[in-house]
Amino acid sequence: MRWVARAGVLIVVAVGLLLTSHAEAATTCSPGSYLDAGSGACVPAPAGTYAPGGTATAPVPCPPGTYGTVTGATSASQCTDAPAGFYVSTAGQTSPTPCAAGTYQPNAGGSECIPAPTGSYVASAGQTQAAPCSAGTYQPHTGANECIRAPAGSYVASTGQTQATPCAAGTYQPDAGAGICVPAPAGSYVASAGQTQAAPCSAGTYQPNAGANECIPAPVNTYVPTTGATAATPCPAGTDQPNAGSSSCVPVSTTVNCSAGTYYSTAATACVPAPAGTYSAGGTATAPTYCAIGTYQPTTGATSCIPAPAGTYVALVGQASPTPCAAGTFQPNVGATSCEPAPVNTYVPTSGATAATPCPAGTDQPNAGSSSCVPVSTTVNCSAGTYYSTAAAACVPAPAGSYAPGGTGTAPVPCSIGTYQPTPGASACIPAPAGSYVASTGQSQATPCTAGTYQSDTGADSCVPAPAGTYVASAGQASSTPCPDGTYQPGTGATSCEPAPAGTDVTSTGQASPTPCPAGTYQSSTGATSCVPAPSPPPAPATRQRPAPQPGAY
Repeated sequence: MRWVARAGVLIVVAVGLLLTSHAEAATTCSPGSYLDAGSGACVPAPAGTYAPGGTATAPVPCPPGTYGTVTGATSASQCTDAPAGFYVSTAGQTSPTPCAAGTYQPNAGGSECIPAPTGSYVASAGQTQAAPCSAGTYQPHTGANECIRAPAGSYVASTGQTQATPCAAGTYQPDAGAGICVPAPAGSYVASAGQTQAAPCSAGTYQPNAGANECIPAPVNTYVPTTGATAATPCPAGTDQPNAGSSSCVPVSTTVNCSAGTYYSTAATACVPAPAGTYSAGGTATAPTYCAIGTYQPTTGATSCIPAPAGTYVALVGQASPTPCAAGTFQPNVGATSCEPAPVNTYVPTSGATAATPCPAGTDQPNAGSSSCVPVSTTVNCSAGTYYSTAAAACVPAPAGSYAPGGTGTAPVPCSIGTYQPTPGASACIPAPAGSYVASTGQSQATPCTAGTYQSDTGADSCVPAPAGTYVASAGQASSTPCPDGTYQPGTGATSCEPAPAGTDVTSTGQASPTPCPAGTYQSSTGATSCVPAPSPPPAPATRQRPAPQPGAY
């Protein structure tokens, strides 16, 4: 019986060894599965994860920016990049999320979406780019899903604007969403900026021109009886009006009968000569009449005014002399109120000219209003930041996204890949700063590297995915960050690290995988930096010894 009992112990011990050996064999799972702690069995990695096999007790989530649709995946290469217009913000996802209206994502593998810049919008979900606000609309905020119509009294002339511009004095706009403002009609005015309607000229005033910001008082001996007038009316015979800005005339005393060139002064109680810059027909007039624009009168006691000669102009009423046209301008007509600039390829060397002179052979002049010509060989010598536009026949600034070295260039140079230029009139482009890139030519701004990627160099045309064992948590970074102790990251392009699963540890930074606890140690927590020695088994109970029999005992 004792032998059998010992054999029974041996059998029990052998069965225990057999069970232990079987359990240890079950802990090694094939690729695409992991050991389920509850059941002790190998189970397939669910969609959104993968399992390299072995002793892992949990699947590895597909990193942010990717997702998984199949079960039993064996590596991160079986995770799918989120398509452009979509993103995956957290690890372990089975499908991408469309970028919401107001955001977009131009690249595949995004872990977040980009807010629409100011001056643009994204109207619907799942878009790969933002659209500029159209003329008549604007958007001062980022992340918008629509643009704002320019309020009445303002306008937006071009696309991609961040604010509306108030209509200037002399113009108005009654409607919202306008791209231009409306000039005040003749007979009306707009006194200040940002108005929604024009005001009619009041009685006693008039305005013959459109786009005015004020009305003109009716001159002496004229009147304007109604609002919205475009001209003043001379006083009828037998009446006059000594005051400007009047809405009616008054009867003239029959005792006043001044000679031509004089008028009756109530202050002097006598007929006096009309001063320079005015005239008088005499008779019952009680005030002189100002010379109109385009005319002048240098003497006193005149009965009429003189038209400005060719080569001169008179811009204001009541002038005693005309003004000569300045060099670079001319006027071929008499009675003018302004001068004309010399056209392109002509010049006016002196003041008071009646015509422009063509540039001599071998010279030209790309700018209007010039007083001289220049040799043809030097006409194209633009300053740095500008180029010669044949359409404008002048040097013009290089637009944003390009540069011009100046000199004889006839076109701007687009910024090359890896560089950008936000300012017009630049003579060079700017390398993309570290943490950003420029993927195509002619760009006015650099694009920040998305989360999960970085760029340590300047002037780059793309960003680098964070290597395994590192991550990049936010956009615009110049380097990746090593995973801290207790965490790891097997994939590239990650935005975060994973805690070491139970049964493993990560003892140093920058690791791509956890290390299983060696035999004799364990770890029940996640995110551990070391394993714990297994406790020693309790000592075996002591065996009592029967004393040996003494001689003679029975």
